[in-house]
Amino acid sequence: MTAKTPARWEGLTCTQRRIKDFTLDDNLSNLETTPRPSRRHEPVASAGALEFLPIEILHEVFHQLDLRSLTYLRLVNRHTIELVNGLPQFSDVIRHAFNALRGILVIGTGSCIS
Repeated sequence: MTAKTPARWEGLTCTQRRIKDFTLDDNLSNLETTPRPSRRHEPVASAGALEFLPIEILHEVFHQLDLRSLTYLRLVNRHTIELVNGLPQFSDVIRHAFNALRGILVIGTGSCIS
């Protein structure tokens, strides 16, 4: 067999690998430039209808959400940041594995982790 690919296989083979494997290697530059969030001001806006639910029910609902949804919920306003950060498991992740959380979100796998 020769080193040259036969003509009938040209359309069936790839000369270059184009694999998107969702690793941090391609996304590390985005991760390094993201500043760590800081909370300097108290919340001024309410959390809307979430205000009327007891914190225990909110925590049960938050337990059902994936990391991406929890992160999006934190983007609503300062009060929802406090509500989500009040979840003990999420606050532990923020405190001890913040870079891992950012990496998960950067490579797009946050919707797979709850």
